[in-house]
Amino acid sequence: MCGNPKIFIFFRSISGFFDTVMNTTPRTLTALVIGLLLGVGVCLFILGFLDPSSTVSNTKQSRPANTAPLAAPPKPPTVRLFPSAPETPREFRESQDKDSVAWTQIEQEFWAATDESVQIEILDRIESDLYTARLLPFLEKLFATPTLNSAVRERALELLSGNLSPDILPILQNVMRQSDADLRARSLLAASQVRSPDTAAFLGSAFTDPSPLVRLTAFDTLEHQTEQTRRQVLEKALTAPHPDAALHALGELQVDSNHASVPLLIQGLNAPLPEVRDEATSALEFLFDQRFENAAQATDWWATNQKRYDQNLVEKN
Repeated sequence: MCGNPKIFIFFRSISGFFDTVMNTTPRTLTALVIGLLLGVGVCLFILGFLDPSSTVSNTKQSRPANTAPLAAPPKPPTVRLFPSAPETPREFRESQDKDSVAWTQIEQEFWAATDESVQIEILDRIESDLYTARLLPFLEKLFATPTLNSAVRERALELLSGNLSPDILPILQNVMRQSDADLRARSLLAASQVRSPDTAAFLGSAFTDPSPLVRLTAFDTLEHQTEQTRRQVLEKALTAPHPDAALHALGELQVDSNHASVPLLIQGLNAPLPEVRDEATSALEFLFDQRFENAAQATDWWATNQKRYDQNLVEKN
């Protein structure tokens, strides 16, 4: 049966068993036993027909002698893990006289190299041995060179990641103009430790980016920022032309639920997107059991009634 003698012997055994059962068992019970055995037999038949070892054996016999063995299936593409904002800030070390000669030599090595791994190794050496402000003009030239591949650019961005100096912002702003959305998102994370009045403007520029990855990455940088910068960035997000950014900002403010967040929630009533205005209306109604028609009405009410609420917006007795 299908070339498998074990299955044929099994069915012969079943046939003999049926003859015995029919002569000694009531017909109803006999029918049940027959049905059960037939089910088992069909399962064994299918397993025998689909026996992997039998299939492999038949395949080996039928393959011509001059045919190459089947190649192993290709490996799935490597997933490029997205980094997080740096937890530890750092600064450039003071430059020394000997650094000038070392920089000249290492820059010549980098621009002469054509192999990606060699270029990344040179960037590693720069980070460990020459981490001074001289890095900035070098990286400015690097990001302006379109022939360098993404792995080299990502490694170069890591050299700036976590740096406290506002001097890195112009370079990161140039990176934000490049076509690679992943690189633009990484540039935002690189600035997460910068303490500067210009930081909010840089991070806020992400909310007009065409990529949702870039827009939402801007929120990941706020954990390490000052409260003032955080509020300024959220305020910019509320006026974003993309609902994902504006609604995410409203969500952050609702989680805060404190006195400082209320004026920003009220600003959401003036947001350009109707879904954002609706969400801001619902959020304020949930917090205060008040439905406001516009931001001016909400502002007046809050000025009169904010003393009734503690810092967590719980109404006092």
